[in-house]
Amino acid sequence: MSKLIYFDAFSGVSGDMTLGALLHAGMPLDYLKAELAKLGIANYRIEMNRVEQHSISGIKLDVILEQPELETHRHLGEILAIIENSALAGRVKDRASRIFRALGEAEAHVHGVPLEQVHFHEVGAVDAIVDIVGACIGFEYFEVAHFYCSALPLGSGFVNTAHGILPVPAPATLQLLANSGAILSPQLTLRNGSQYPARSEMVTPTGAAIISTLCRFTQPAMQLEKIGYGFGSREFDWLNALRLWLGESLPESEAHKHRKILAEQMQDSSSFEHDEICGLETNLDDMSAEGLGYLMGNLLAEGALDVYFSPIQMKKNRPGVMLGVLVNTADEARIAELILKETSAFGLRVSQYRRYKAGRNFREVEVSGAKVRLKLKFLNEVEVEAVPEYEDVATIARRTGRPFREIYEAAKTAPEIKNPPSA
Repeated sequence: MSKLIYFDAFSGVSGDMTLGALLHAGMPLDYLKAELAKLGIANYRIEMNRVEQHSISGIKLDVILEQPELETHRHLGEILAIIENSALAGRVKDRASRIFRALGEAEAHVHGVPLEQVHFHEVGAVDAIVDIVGACIGFEYFEVAHFYCSALPLGSGFVNTAHGILPVPAPATLQLLANSGAILSPQLTLRNGSQYPARSEMVTPTGAAIISTLCRFTQPAMQLEKIGYGFGSREFDWLNALRLWLGESLPESEAHKHRKILAEQMQDSSSFEHDEICGLETNLDDMSAEGLGYLMGNLLAEGALDVYFSPIQMKKNRPGVMLGVLVNTADEARIAELILKETSAFGLRVSQYRRYKAGRNFREVEVSGAKVRLKLKFLNEVEVEAVPEYEDVATIARRTGRPFREIYEAAKTAPEIKNPPSA
């Protein structure tokens, strides 16, 4: 078995968050300082503080420049020379050099200049060198051989850089993630109304360079040994930390066994509500469109969960439709009898299905002086979608003469109706 690390980047990733999480996982601060001294650079100090957010403790690491005015911008060649001429371990130098080279290639692509002309600004300063090289020192300390990363929340807004005010994610960050095929998290609205990810930079260029160079974007089968929390500078409605999982990889046979156990557990329980339903099917080739329309309305009125028609080719080259009906298990016999009475079918096929259901709720908004119900979809208690009810939207569109789509979009962005307090 070999050592691996998983970047659980639910609140983004940066160089200092990575280094803080490695320290929290057990890398000694004195060891880090002694290894960084091999770079031969000065004018900085490391501050490590234990912090707590949402009752979770971890490390906030800061690289403080002693005299910022003495810092100069560096080209890629200068940084690679500092690393190569150091007394650091070979794998540390190799990984750090690869990370900086990937960052340089992204900057060259974004600015449209040759790689050798890339002039680093923020990422060429001492703090960026310490963050990236320090992270590689930590990886070597824990003997990490394989790297993995979760989906990334990129944030939004703008960031002030040496090139001026740029959109978030910064262009070099976005290019690095595009080059690596990173998986991105969606923008979500939490129940308290706040946005996840935040309107802030959540993946920095140094963080993006580390994970895009080293990581595969999947969650591995592993035997977990250590966990480290590295905190960011800002506070959000959620824990603003990078969580590193350190452990050992499993042999393929062992990983297969664990996946099988997990699949079996999923048969018994889930974080989502689940139930059993039935599917009824029959093929029809001699019913009119009017009859089929009437049948659908009748089935839905009698409690069918869903009704659908699929075009099929039947015997004797006859075009037909396959009627599909989903029903609660308790309604199977009653709905089956109704289908046999209302159609020319001589029989039905019955299937059993296990159904998983997202959380749901409703709220009301006002559009053009009328109420519209929104069906809310929740995953793990996080609101991910709000869908206006068709009939409410259609009623307003008919009454006002406004386009259906216009009413629909207005409902999705309208503020919730606040019910007056009871007397």
